[in-house]
Amino acid sequence: MRNGLPLVAVVSRVPILSEGVALALGDVAEVRIFPANGDMSGLLTSVRPDAVVVDDAVQAEQALVFARDEGAPLLHISLQDRRLRIYGRDGWQESADEGASPEGIRNAIAGALYGKGRR
Repeated sequence: MRNGLPLVAVVSRVPILSEGVALALGDVAEVRIFPANGDMSGLLTSVRPDAVVVDDAVQAEQALVFARDEGAPLLHISLQDRRLRIYGRDGWQESADEGASPEGIRNAIAGALYGKGRR
């Protein structure tokens, strides 16, 4: 059940990152956490989230097809570089705000889901 909130799928190789994203989103979205293995396309097609967060470049590329087809925001968190990239209607953009901080992730997802510039 979605209880009225947008569904965000977090697909991660780093479990603590998944928990951090869930905490950062608080009441902004319902978060479902999945390990980064297996069929990304099948997972996203089955779950049909409103937004996707990944922490792996390969997974980001695999999720890109779903994001494009469904108009769902896609966030790629690079832990090595402490960067946050956001895929939206204008392609990939790097977050200029707080980067890959919990606040930056929350703000990016909230902006993508609720902001004026969304589809």
